[in-house]
Amino acid sequence: MMSRRMHRCAAACLLLAVGGGCAFQRAACRNVSPALSRSSRATIAPLAAKAKKKAPAAAGGFGAPVAKSASEKPFKSRVKDAHDGWERLKGDETADVWIACRGSSRWWLVGQAACAAGGDVAGAVQEQKALIFKMGKTLDRTLEQAPDGLVAATAPYGSREAVLANDQALALVTRDSMPPKSLDDCGYEPVIYQGTDEVISVDV
Repeated sequence: MMSRRMHRCAAACLLLAVGGGCAFQRAACRNVSPALSRSSRATIAPLAAKAKKKAPAAAGGFGAPVAKSASEKPFKSRVKDAHDGWERLKGDETADVWIACRGSSRWWLVGQAACAAGGDVAGAVQEQKALIFKMGKTLDRTLEQAPDGLVAATAPYGSREAVLANDQALALVTRDSMPPKSLDDCGYEPVIYQGTDEVISVDV
């Protein structure tokens, strides 16, 4: 039978063993924790760096830059193409072109349009309307400041005097005018006013 002294010694050894074990675990935790922290930082660091990278800019939406169409020609090139078309087609279908502020009765003679034989001259004007308006609105400040935009009309080629006398009606160019199959099938020539020339306009 174990004596009381031996029992105390055994208990002391047990306590020492338990305390030493706890001390060992604490030491082990202190030794291992820094290693784990470094490993965690090494894993998290790349993720944090990725998170800080800026997201790519949106391709569209409000404020996004508008990309120019690759097929859009410079203004001077479009003017030349229209002139070349006029020279090529002026023996086919032609008409005088007049423009006005939308809702106004005042019309200005701005040029002549042409299209291939059998085509619709109004359609040729509709197809070239952006170019016609850009050049024509420089004739008068009223046209430049048109609050509701511009409209176009045609009259038979060379009928200026009849229009000014109100003997020839103007035909409004509408959106449903039949466009030519290609820009090669139409042309336009602006009226060239010199500095002292009076711009031709009429109330109808």
